Amino acid sequence: MKILIIPSWYPDNDNSLKGIFFKELAEALAKKGNDVAVLYFDISFRMKRKNIGIKYEIINGVHEFRCNQKNLFPGSVEGAEIQNRFKVGFMCKKIAESFGIPDVIHLESCSMINIALDIKKRFGRPLVYTEHLSNVLKDQPEKFYFRRFKKALSKCDTAIAISEPFKRKMNRFGLEKVTLIPNGIAIENFKNSRHQGVFTIKALGSLREIKGYDVLIKAFAEFAKDKEDTKLIIGGTGNQYDYLLNLRDLLAVENDVVFVGQINREKISDFYSDCSLFVCSSSLETFSIVTAEALCSGVPVVSTRCKGPESMINKDNGLLVDVGNVKQMAEAFQYMYNNLELYDRRQIAEYARVKFGYDSVVSKHIKVYTEVIDGGI
Repeated sequence: MKILIIPSWYPDNDNSLKGIFFKELAEALAKKGNDVAVLYFDISFRMKRKNIGIKYEIINGVHEFRCNQKNLFPGSVEGAEIQNRFKVGFMCKKIAESFGIPDVIHLESCSMINIALDIKKRFGRPLVYTEHLSNVLKDQPEKFYFRRFKKALSKCDTAIAISEPFKRKMNRFGLEKVTLIPNGIAIENFKNSRHQGVFTIKALGSLREIKGYDVLIKAFAEFAKDKEDTKLIIGGTGNQYDYLLNLRDLLAVENDVVFVGQINREKISDFYSDCSLFVCSSSLETFSIVTAEALCSGVPVVSTRCKGPESMINKDNGLLVDVGNVKQMAEAFQYMYNNLELYDRRQIAEYARVKFGYDSVVSKHIKVYTEVIDGGI
């Protein structure tokens, strides 16, 4: 089967983790004997002249076609889209020559729907659509993305939802046939974690307001005020670093809250290995790769009710608290501190690895592709 994936973001030299789950899915599909290509339009106002142009290479069995260009309309998503669409014909010709005509086209996120429809028209192949943008899950999403979300639902041949909240929203806007397939995790990269004496709480993600790290630090300060064997470690970088650092110092937990910066993909397993408890403190998540990774490492989780992680957490692997509720989060930490031995790390890991492992995720994707190609959807 020839599969063409169109991601809306993808790893590059500046950010090797951006859209890493798109890259890992493509490689997992290729490992199962499929011919897989990725078409990525990389457009930026800061694009260096030497990087501009068309790049084609085969990486880990995946045919990668990149169209790199300088954005002549910085700050305008519509302007970027227009520029990218001018390149579609040329890119399709390049794909046909170097890869062949795909059997199915898979759009990853609605922001590229017009480009995906242009390609669908040229190749005459069915379009599968998966959404990942948290924006469209908001009560009042931005108009640009919400228009494209509705257009993708109306024009695709079938859709995949990565979480129950997305499936409900897709159903609400008229698409009856939606298959629930979570994002995949390269489970072979993770090992079972161990609680090693100090009660170590960890969180991982960009330091942005949506991640709720201010709530996390406040909850930790409340929980840890009478303890000497606790630590909070936060991985990631972002524009809230100075604010969060000041908050940590203001709450007098500077010795117990540590910011460790971005975690390289090669060291991601080590990040979870000595983790007593993982926390997702976000106000909104479409899925939460890091929560799934923690579970695959056997780490119990405290998560806010921020949509994506809610279907991952059960009584055997963690606790859910309300978004923004410092008191509930501190109480959840205290419960875990008192009852950590009740959580079977081996069982947690086995559950997550079956649920999120690429063997399961790839087989479900292939089933969707086969049905839509055969006209069964």
